[in-house]
Amino acid sequence: MNYIPLNYEQLNLIEGSYNPSQVYATNPAEVIFWERSLYQRAMDAIKFNIPEEWNADYFKYVLAMGGHIAVVDTPQYGVIPQWGTFYGYGIFLEPKYVNICNAYLQLNDLLIGKDCALIKFTPDYRGIYDVIHHYSEKLALISASIDMNAFNSRLAYIIAAKTKAGAETIKKTLDRISQGEPSVVIDEKVFKGVGGSQITDTPPWVEYSRDVKNSYVGTELWNEHRTILNEFDREVGIPTEGQEKKERMITDEIQVAQADSRCRLETWLESMKPGFRMVKELYGIDCSASARFNNVGSDDRGEADPDRTE
Repeated sequence: MNYIPLNYEQLNLIEGSYNPSQVYATNPAEVIFWERSLYQRAMDAIKFNIPEEWNADYFKYVLAMGGHIAVVDTPQYGVIPQWGTFYGYGIFLEPKYVNICNAYLQLNDLLIGKDCALIKFTPDYRGIYDVIHHYSEKLALISASIDMNAFNSRLAYIIAAKTKAGAETIKKTLDRISQGEPSVVIDEKVFKGVGGSQITDTPPWVEYSRDVKNSYVGTELWNEHRTILNEFDREVGIPTEGQEKKERMITDEIQVAQADSRCRLETWLESMKPGFRMVKELYGIDCSASARFNNVGSDDRGEADPDRTE
């Protein structure tokens, strides 16, 4: 049997016959906006202690988004952090060598632990772009829904006119009214024919949609927006009370909230420690990272007794 190569359109057509179609954020600019915003938000949850000579923005971006960064001693610039690619594996399948290539440096076959130090942000060296992108798409979709709902909730009318001239008159009249003119005078003939041959009290328009209150769901969408943002904050270790606030929190609830907000952040901090120790051993430079918010998940609403439930 001969097999015909399938392109993306054919694969999507075949897959769509038995799997639901995927939903993606439709506005890339909105996704990029939230990616930048959430990255800055995530980085604010961590305090880095690195030499002033190092570019902190470069260090944090490469480490968090790229997943790892090498620290190497160069003859031209001294000991500096650099993004690099690694290859080769040790006994535990950890990276063994690093290559650094940019417009200013060309360093190959750097043995990790001897020729350079390697700091990883996550256990799998992959960074947190997937976390940021995951929540960015959700926030972008919610933002687009808010804009769409606000647009569709405006008052709108379908206006009937007997002649083209009458239609133009009504359009110009509505333009003048929307600009704030207190009174607009038009030919009375525009009102004839709506309720008969004579001028009547019936307005010369038909309502398209006046049920704005029931069609507007912006409040619910904004609540969902805050919920997603709170979930991201909890993911990266930023204090949040969530959408369902309680007047009193018991000790167990506080402990659960603290663990929920710190588990992934603690994983990142633990992943960076071996690399910082390696920098200290090779170059004598003290580097560290710590959580900026130490009261994550604590009851910061002024409660004297967290075990009190009434």
